[in-house]
Amino acid sequence: VNVDKNVFVECCPLVNGEENVNFIFNDEFLSSPPNSLYLTDLKGGYLINLKRQNKCGFSSIAKETFSDVIVNAFNENGVKLSIETPRDFYAEDLPFLVDGIKAQKGFISNNRLLFIQLFGEKKVLLVFSYENQIKKLFCREIDDFNLLNNGFETTENILDVLKHSLTIFYKLENDEIVESSRQVNKKKQVDLSSINENLIPYLFLEEYLVCGDIEPYLHKDILDKKDILKEYLGDFFGVCPPPLFREQNQVGLVYLKSQNLFEVKYATFFISQKKITNLTILDD
Repeated sequence: VNVDKNVFVECCPLVNGEENVNFIFNDEFLSSPPNSLYLTDLKGGYLINLKRQNKCGFSSIAKETFSDVIVNAFNENGVKLSIETPRDFYAEDLPFLVDGIKAQKGFISNNRLLFIQLFGEKKVLLVFSYENQIKKLFCREIDDFNLLNNGFETTENILDVLKHSLTIFYKLENDEIVESSRQVNKKKQVDLSSINENLIPYLFLEEYLVCGDIEPYLHKDILDKKDILKEYLGDFFGVCPPPLFREQNQVGLVYLKSQNLFEVKYATFFISQKKITNLTILDD
């Protein structure tokens, strides 16, 4: 949709239980979008993703009760999660629809923790310490979760070209959950010598994101520079093809700017004999 600045925009749902989303498309909106949507600066256009929000009256979704803690997911002007103990109370808004929860208690390094799995539009694992003050230690979208003797592990099935599967082991260190190790697998294999070279930048960036083996994609002359990639590429978390208003040889890297606000930076790749010889992040 082509619109000018300072235009009033209204998005109307076609199903019951959802509310209208409206905003004025101005500089304030572009720098600080409302919580009802995600905004991505595509450098030449904007992508707006509306969040699904069930704004019906109060309703309970699921509840887990233990002797020392109560976990409750409910709908009251949006989905909310609450945790209650004899010593503290915690609540937060959830930015996606939830159908159910599964809570369990466990120990890591003699610390009692609460593990909550949320099921709905996505599957998310939350981990809290709760013996005194309730504190969120971990939040990540996952596909599977296992509590182990000295930590826990998660499995994520990545929707990329090679269908990577990522298993990460976490431990508790200085009252923080940190990654200890990871295992990267992929369901698909590719012969780089026969693949369309336009796919090579995507394969390389997706392998980089899961901390896999990127050496097969790099020319021998730049292998010794692979360690500076993190500083150069920054903390991007997604890869996308360019929109139609960008040059089609550009590859998009998605970055988080602030809450609900993202931006795409574009990179061009130089390839010789199916190997990357150089890459450049464009300024605009």
